Amino acid sequence: MIHDNVLILKHDLVTIDDTARVDSYCKIEGGLGVRIGKGVHVSSFAHLNIGGGLLVVGDYVALTSGVRVVTGSNTAAGLSMSSASPVEMQVVERKEVVIDDYAFVGAGATILPGVHIGRFAIVGAGSVVTKDVKASEVVMGIPARVVGHRCFDTETGEGFIAWLPKLRDLAAQRDIDRVRQRYGDAMPEAMAVDLVEAINALTMEVTG
Repeated sequence: MIHDNVLILKHDLVTIDDTARVDSYCKIEGGLGVRIGKGVHVSSFAHLNIGGGLLVVGDYVALTSGVRVVTGSNTAAGLSMSSASPVEMQVVERKEVVIDDYAFVGAGATILPGVHIGRFAIVGAGSVVTKDVKASEVVMGIPARVVGHRCFDTETGEGFIAWLPKLRDLAAQRDIDRVRQRYGDAMPEAMAVDLVEAINALTMEVTG
């Protein structure tokens, strides 16, 4: 759904999936091409593909209010850095920005040319992203730096709650290995497993 008062330049180079939503007062510049995937939400006052490079937005991405995605710019090598000046006075550099599935970009954040935002990544509000953000990384600041990680399996999208049994099993195996290292062959693996399970059960009863 594209709301009223959305400005799209070079409309023929812009592809927006029917399930995506673009709110009022957004500007999308066609440039070398824009592709916006399924279930994407572009909030009001976002400005996409500034500088006219190539922008690829994956599925279920959130680009919140005031986000700016820059894919190109006039450079100091040109006589003029104004895009309104004659073409022969300008030296423009254009790049590609890719924002992978399920990423979130907070209000007022700026993504600079050539950046790749990975799956499930989060960009904090007001951040300026100057380099790639890996899958599930949480970045904030100017320039943006990694401050944490989103708890998702980047391949399956499985969340932290679903991972708890796996983490518990891994922790139990680590404890079993410690028990066997301490007692050696005198402690068969089956006995070590029983011992760890008994201790874990008692701990759960005590802690509720």
